[in-house]
Amino acid sequence: MFMHLVKSSISLVFDNLGAVFKVVSAWFLVQLAVALAFVVVLALFAGNPAGSPFLLTATAMSVVGALVGLVAASSIAVAWHRFGLLGEQPPAVNLRFGGLELRFALKSLVITIGFGVTYAIAGGIGMVTGSTVIMSVLVLAVAIVLIPIVFRVSLVLPATAVEGTLGFKEAYEAGKGLGWWMVLATLALALPFAIATGILQFALGLLDGALPLVIVMAKAAAINLLMQMIMTVLALSVLTNGYKLAKEGDRSQPDVAGSAGAPA
Repeated sequence: MFMHLVKSSISLVFDNLGAVFKVVSAWFLVQLAVALAFVVVLALFAGNPAGSPFLLTATAMSVVGALVGLVAASSIAVAWHRFGLLGEQPPAVNLRFGGLELRFALKSLVITIGFGVTYAIAGGIGMVTGSTVIMSVLVLAVAIVLIPIVFRVSLVLPATAVEGTLGFKEAYEAGKGLGWWMVLATLALALPFAIATGILQFALGLLDGALPLVIVMAKAAAINLLMQMIMTVLALSVLTNGYKLAKEGDRSQPDVAGSAGAPA
């Protein structure tokens, strides 16, 4: 199961780099522009970082960045899931955000908020005990229990992308036996890129000593966004293929393609 998820996700991404580029490139440029604007603002206010204009501007840009990130993530995910599951070719410039992407975004928020609230409650209970050890153990235990559940529930997202009728409860049930495998496959795919990003940033840091701060920060933002996009598509592919496996036992959802555009 683990190797199937890893291999099929790698195949889906690296056998279809043209589709990957179409899905992510436009949103990559949008997010890069937002990140660069944030860098410029930081540079302009560098002399007075505690001032009111800086704080207000930084807060506003952080909110804008978060909203753009949510919109971009939803548009990318819907396009990629539809490509992987239905063989639907993404547009050359993927900046779509309509009703389908909005539903996807709202369900993503429900899952994220649910995870965050549960995790915060566990941390709060741990803090009440006054023991750092107890709090750490409790938070770790909740994470171990909760993360595979989140992955199983997240099968509702590819179902939403292909306009299926899977609910949160049904997604959890359909993902039985897949939770930890999807977690481990995602980690196995993300870890090499995370390490490569760190090494690349370190290497560039050694060469950037004489460059202006704005250029250094802009370069770091570009590299981080590029690696983030690759890791995002790989992680989405794990859900795509997890949904395919879950679908084998549930014929009530839309049929998925098994062609070159969407390897099984």
